[in-house]
Amino acid sequence: MAVYIAAGKFNGGTKSLLYFMSALELSLDTAAHAYVDKEDVECVMISDARALGSTREGRMARRQHQLNLLEVTETAEGPFL
Repeated sequence: MAVYIAAGKFNGGTKSLLYFMSALELSLDTAAHAYVDKEDVECVMISDARALGSTREGRMARRQHQLNLLEVTETAEGPFL
């Protein structure tokens, strides 16, 4: 049963947990549905952030951020000679 739940969550997101709970005839309230919606939105946001980070623009922005941090450190502490 745990394998079915894990596979359902992987393939269908958190909403599949509601289907399993419904099949087991467990009572669900609106908090369960709100939780599932919140979890799915967070999952999509994380996925979008990962996709953006893997684009050329994302890599360039990350590299520029690293260079800016290095420049600030060098300015504060002086050159490393």
